[in-house]
Amino acid sequence: MLGRPVTLVPEATIPHHDEGPVSLLTTASLRALTELSGGEPDGAGINPLRFRTNLLIDLPGNGFPEDEWPGRTVRIDTDVVLRVIRPLTRCVMIDMAQDGAVERDDLLKILGGHRELTFGVVATVEHPGRAAAGDACACG
Repeated sequence: MLGRPVTLVPEATIPHHDEGPVSLLTTASLRALTELSGGEPDGAGINPLRFRTNLLIDLPGNGFPEDEWPGRTVRIDTDVVLRVIRPLTRCVMIDMAQDGAVERDDLLKILGGHRELTFGVVATVEHPGRAAAGDACACG
């Protein structure tokens, strides 16, 4: 039950991914958003699963480092090369209950007020390959 009327229609002309082939988010950005929002209702940091990102990159600190990445490449291990295109605009899905994260009503409002609704970045694949948890990552 969605709690509102919906209509299902074929998406023949729309690619079946959110806003781009690959989405990237950093742990630094998650910490910054946690500070802006006060965290999850249980007192934990914001669950990254809310954002359905393809790659979560572990970076120290607090801030939004991926804001500086559009136009740059991200290299993962020795194989994968991604080209960052632009910031990723978020939708109401980030406030919905999912994967063990409870429903919220504030994250999209916070991103709208502080970040023009963006959080993370969209990238294209310049060189495909295999990526695994713990692989080295560099932005150049």
